[in-house]
Order: sequence, then C-alpha cells, then structure tokens
Amino acid sequence: EDIESFIRHGISAIEHDRRVEAKGYETETYSYRMPDSIRLNAKLFDNALKAVNICDPAVGSGAFLVGMMHEIIRARETLTTYLGENEKRTPYNFKHHAIQDCLYGVDIDQGAVEIAKLRLWLSLMVDEEDIKHIKPLPNLDYKIVCGNSLLGINVLFHHTQLKKLEELKGRFFEETNSKKKSQLKDDIDHLISEITHDDKHFDFKVYFSEVFNRKGGFDIVIANPPYVRHETIKDIKPQLSKDFGSFYCGTADIYTFFYKKGIDILKPNGHLCFIAPNKFMRAGYGKNTRALLTTETTPRVVIDFCDLPIFDATTYPSIILLEK
Repeated sequence: EDIESFIRHGISAIEHDRRVEAKGYETETYSYRMPDSIRLNAKLFDNALKAVNICDPAVGSGAFLVGMMHEIIRARETLTTYLGENEKRTPYNFKHHAIQDCLYGVDIDQGAVEIAKLRLWLSLMVDEEDIKHIKPLPNLDYKIVCGNSLLGINVLFHHTQLKKLEELKGRFFEETNSKKKSQLKDDIDHLISEITHDDKHFDFKVYFSEVFNRKGGFDIVIANPPYVRHETIKDIKPQLSKDFGSFYCGTADIYTFFYKKGIDILKPNGHLCFIAPNKFMRAGYGKNTRALLTTETTPRVVIDFCDLPIFDATTYPSIILLEK
C-alpha cells in the first residue's frame, strides 16, 4: 500500500515534503505525506528504478515504453526530495538513463520501430529548456529493434562473444561521430551474424543479451499484442509449430503466442501485463494458454471487458497482470 501511494501520489507530495525536509522536523499539523517506509528507503527504491528492465515485444508506436519511462521519471523525481539535491538528478538525465538502460522494444514493422524511436527521442528533449544541457541523440538501433518477436534462433551462446557484443552496443549508444558510428554498427552486425551463424531472425537472448546475462530475463513485459486471426498467419505456422512445441495450436490467434513468449523472456518473479482479446478464456484454442497462465504464472489482476466497446473495432479486450 505504501508503494502504491508513492507511485500514484508521490509527485503531488514533492513540494509539501520539501518544506518539511527544509524545516528538519515534523509537527502535529505539518508532517510528511509520503510514508516512512518510502522516505527511509529512498535509496533502495531509486536503485531498483535505475535497474528495472522493461520490454514491449509488440512495441508499435512506442506508447507503452514512453508511458513506463514517465512512471520511472516521476517516481525518481519524488525520491530526490529525500535523497538531497544533486545536479545530476534532473528529468533529462533520468530519461536518458531509462532509454539507455531500462527500455527495450521489438516490432515486425520497420515504420513502427522508427516512430517508437522518434517518440523516445522527442520525450527526451521536450522538457529541457537549456539547449546546452542536451547531448546528441542516442543511437537506439539495438534498443528498439525490427524483428518478429515470436520466431527465435537455436544457437549455442559463446559468453566471450556476447560480452564483446554488450560492450560494443554500449559504445554505439553514445557515439556521435558518423564514421565511428558506422564502423561500430558494422562490428555489431558482424558479431551478431557470427553468434547466430548468419540466421537473420530476431532473438531476444542475442540482441538483448545484457538483460539475460545480468538477470536471466526482463523485470516487466508489457504489450498490446496484435489481434490477428490464425487464418492470416499460415506462412509462419510451420515455424511457430517448431519453436513453440507442445504449446502450439494450429487454430490459435497470434496473441496467444505472445503470452508464451512474454513469459519465456521474463526473469523469475517478473511481471507481464497485456491488453489482449479475452477469447482464449473460453475458446477451444485457448486451452494451452489457460494451462500456461495457471501453471507457470500467478495471475494478479484479471479485467475482462466482455462486450464493452473499449476500442472502435470489435475486439473483446481484457487486461491481465501475471507474475512468473
């Protein structure tokens, strides 16, 4: 409850709690609005927010990643009140760090990927009034990636190569010299081809290897997966059958495979939150999905909108929050 209060109302308590901090004491009529458990553990919460890794495997225009970034920024701004003023604790620096270390996305549509990058770049700059403080825009090619989230690669990973890949990606993110940037991109792409044996399919554990090496998976997977019927994906059904094994169902709509993939890329005790059709709850093709969600996860929140017209199209959406 204290954490919920912190996330929902912390930003509105900043000015009030700063005045209490400035006085150095509380009175019966003038006390902190944030609970002691938040204020006294501010550094712990701040470190957790710095280290959180979030992935949207159907990123679209990037709305969910931008939304999650703003949640992180607001929470860290609130914590600044109890950590003391620091010139580095600015919204711009918080955003830059979140984009570099926290946010990841994948989409099959190259146009959507470019829009998602643009939204993150604009979000980074929009509140910065002093142009002198704005660094060159980061390179997001290996943060927001064009690829099919559902089709992976079966390779034996080489730890040394992956560590080298992570080091190159870190340098590429900040590089501003066009010649050096081009060379780094060539080196990264060559190394990826080496690791995957020239398989061009996207794979989470290769492209986002730093997350899996550090934690074993993402803390949060959040998405609005595509609402595509099974008749439309005939061309990839053989590959889906091969990759998903016993989970595969030939009549299942594509969003059900995103549940399986999303859970697979979570770390233990990580959380997945999707807004997706509710059809799997009753349909025959949803049998494997229902079994997955009740054996490999603990459902935390299930909101079924039934026939309510949440969207213009007839989609029968639900929102489901799960813990792996």
